Amino acid sequence: MESSTLRAMKIRVPEVAQSGDTVTLSCEYDLEQVALYSIKWYWNEEEFYRFVPKESPPFRAFSMKYVNVDVSNKMFPKNTFPDMT
Repeated sequence: MESSTLRAMKIRVPEVAQSGDTVTLSCEYDLEQVALYSIKWYWNEEEFYRFVPKESPPFRAFSMKYVNVDVSNKMFPKNTFPDMT
């Protein structure tokens, strides 16, 4: 069985955001030439955004109070989330 590890992971989230602000969340990683399975974003233990390269479409946003995800932005792993309330 082959094992791999995630290296050099950086998650960037604004320290402060006001109600209605647009914020950008980013996730930087190095998989060392291993295929990415998925990346998921959570708020208060509830998933609101998912990226799974093998799915079609690979990007999925989940309806959630206080979070409005701009699914037209395909700049993964950096995504902008407008109207955070």
